[in-house]
Amino acid sequence: ASVAAQGFLGCTVLNPATKAGYSPVAPLQSFDRQVARPPPEEVNAGVLALPLIDNSSRVSDDLVGEEHSESPLSTGGVHRLHREVDASRWCVTLEDLTFFEEQVRELCEDEKIPDNEEFPNDFHHNPRYGPTIYQVNEHYIKPVTSKAGGMSWALMRHPEGLECDVFATHCWAEGVFEFLSKVRDAWPNDFHARNLYCCFLANPQSSGIDVILQEDPAKSPFAKALSSAKHFLVIPNNKVSIYKRLWCVFEAHLAVEAAKDRDLKITLPSSVPKLTMLRVAVPGMMFFLCGMGIGYFLLAQLYGYVFGPLIWIMSSIIMGPLIGQSTRCFAQRCCSDSKVIAWSILNSYWFEMALTGHGLGLAFWHLRGVHISDKAGTVAQVRQSFVTGEGWACFPLAISLLILYMSRIARQVSKAIVKKEANLIDFTSVCDAECTCPHDAKRIWKIIQHRSQQIDESITMLSQAGRYDKALLKN
Repeated sequence: ASVAAQGFLGCTVLNPATKAGYSPVAPLQSFDRQVARPPPEEVNAGVLALPLIDNSSRVSDDLVGEEHSESPLSTGGVHRLHREVDASRWCVTLEDLTFFEEQVRELCEDEKIPDNEEFPNDFHHNPRYGPTIYQVNEHYIKPVTSKAGGMSWALMRHPEGLECDVFATHCWAEGVFEFLSKVRDAWPNDFHARNLYCCFLANPQSSGIDVILQEDPAKSPFAKALSSAKHFLVIPNNKVSIYKRLWCVFEAHLAVEAAKDRDLKITLPSSVPKLTMLRVAVPGMMFFLCGMGIGYFLLAQLYGYVFGPLIWIMSSIIMGPLIGQSTRCFAQRCCSDSKVIAWSILNSYWFEMALTGHGLGLAFWHLRGVHISDKAGTVAQVRQSFVTGEGWACFPLAISLLILYMSRIARQVSKAIVKKEANLIDFTSVCDAECTCPHDAKRIWKIIQHRSQQIDESITMLSQAGRYDKALLKN
């Protein structure tokens, strides 16, 4: 039960720093050599000096699907590394996550990670979601770490540990590939954010987990890792709301307190995938170019001479947002479907880009000299007067407007992603949270019982804004 309760927690840390004699990525040796018993001289101060792992090798058959005896390096059921390395350093890097995903995908291709017959997963064979973390833990993490000595997967990769920069809270019922993808998407734009704490990789799954979780929740590995993390990633999933799990609520409580005391940044996945951005940016550019062509070749003869170049662009700046905002307000009042509203907002931005292109086309036509054809077919050239250098200002102004609209589109797509992730949270109150272990539930409620309303407000604010930090609290 404690293992299951622990599983609903979510943490992960990353630091690509390479230690002397140990490289987290390459060149690495095979799993067979990694798990071989090291000679006595490789054991220093009780820390197992693990050989390196070959990222290019497939998962060895003797590490998966077998029962393995407990390592003699364990004392009291907990591996020495977990007693000597602080829990806040049981972390992995982004490179480790990539390697982990490759190994799991290989096992999935070989059908060595079966679905749970009692609790089937509809997305088990879906490469976007994959098997649940429960199944990955049972058929990959436990066998590999047990054969390596009984430490966690994170300390198997980095016996000296890595400083925690990022903490990920999540639920084990989610697909492992869904989790890994969202962690990458939500990764903070912080040069110092290098290491991730993730519970199923940080805690020893093959031995000693019961002993570790018997401690006071405030002194648990999760609490220690969160105390040194600078970023807190909330990773929802399409299976179950993470805040229906009491351990995740406890993590949220610790994160909210840290956000107030030391400006821990709590965020939902909000980054826009490149393919998605391409899908919305290309139509916007097409609208811009079409508007520019129509203005220059078709409409300029009709009314292009009315205003000067800059005035045409400035009129686009004024008219575009007015029409676009009116369209957005009309859509929000007349429709309750969020998808239709989002689509109408996106179309309004495309229309504004077309109007900007139209103004730019008229401005360029005007700068070339105004050519007016009368009914008789004669062409007269009329020079409109405008300030010297006005032409040089038109092009950079139009480009600035184009970039502005592109950023607005990206922000709108990002908001849609945050809203989608917030809907997956499906949060009402922490009072609805459950825990598979009654003893853990009693200990956690003893800590958070007087702060439930504050936690409710914080999670609601996170769902609405996609983040929670000091700046948001001051706004």
